[in-house]
Amino acid sequence: MLKLSKREKQVYDLWYEGLLSKQIAIDLGLNESTIAEYKRRAFKKLGLNKNGTRNKCRKLEMQEKEDDQTREANVWHWF
Repeated sequence: MLKLSKREKQVYDLWYEGLLSKQIAIDLGLNESTIAEYKRRAFKKLGLNKNGTRNKCRKLEMQEKEDDQTREANVWHWF
């Protein structure tokens, strides 16, 4: 998985919260087509389809949290 740029992350986070592209564009002071491009890049990097369903995003987020918890448990196992 590729790392998101700062702007891609901003757009993704706002979209994930439920904002529409038009609302994101207003919040960030950008054009809607620019927002669409940032979303397209972010979804591609995250391996999501062009619609980028929130359920898939939540699944990725949960996997990331589980991975963090597993790493933390493995570290404490040695103490």
